[in-house]
Amino acid sequence: LASRDYADRAVRMVGPPREDPEYVESVLRGTDDALDLAKDVLKNGAGSSAWRRHESLKDSQKEAWKVFKDGGIGDAYKKSLTVRRGVLDLLCDLKDLPVSRETAEKAINGAKVALERAGKDLGPKPSGEAARLVRLANAYMDKARDSYNHKSYRTALLQAKVAEQHLEKAIDAARPRG
Repeated sequence: LASRDYADRAVRMVGPPREDPEYVESVLRGTDDALDLAKDVLKNGAGSSAWRRHESLKDSQKEAWKVFKDGGIGDAYKKSLTVRRGVLDLLCDLKDLPVSRETAEKAINGAKVALERAGKDLGPKPSGEAARLVRLANAYMDKARDSYNHKSYRTALLQAKVAEQHLEKAIDAARPRG
C-alpha cells in the first residue's frame, strides 16, 4: 500500500501542478493565509471599498474550495491563484495603512513554508526557468527579512508575498505541460 501511495504521488508530480490534488490543496491553504494577512492589514482602518474587495476575494476563494472538493482540481488551482493575485493587488493598494510586526512575520513565515514546499517539489537542483525563479524568490526573501529587520513591515509583507508568487511559478515551470 505504501508503494502504491508513493507511485501515485510520483505520477501526480510528473504532471502539471494544477492536476496534483495535494499540491493544489497546499495552494488553496496558502491563499487562505494570504486572505487572513490582508484582513489583518484591513483592520488598521481600511475603508468600505477595500473591505468589499476582500469579501469578494474571500467568496472567490470559497468557490475555489468548493470546486476542489467537487473534483475540479485544475479549475480550483486557477481560481485560487487569481484570488492570490487579487490579494497582492489589494495589499499594494492599502499603502496608507500600517502593517504590524506580527503580520509581516506571518507573511515571512508563510513564504518560508512555500520555499520548503518548493524545495521538496523541485528537488535539490532545479533546472532552467525553475532555477531562475527560485533564485528570484530567495532574493525577495532576503529583501523581506532585511525590510523586517529595519522595521519596514509593509515592504517585508509585500516582498514575502512576491517571493511566494515566484515559487509558484517555479513549480509550474518545472513540471511538464499537460
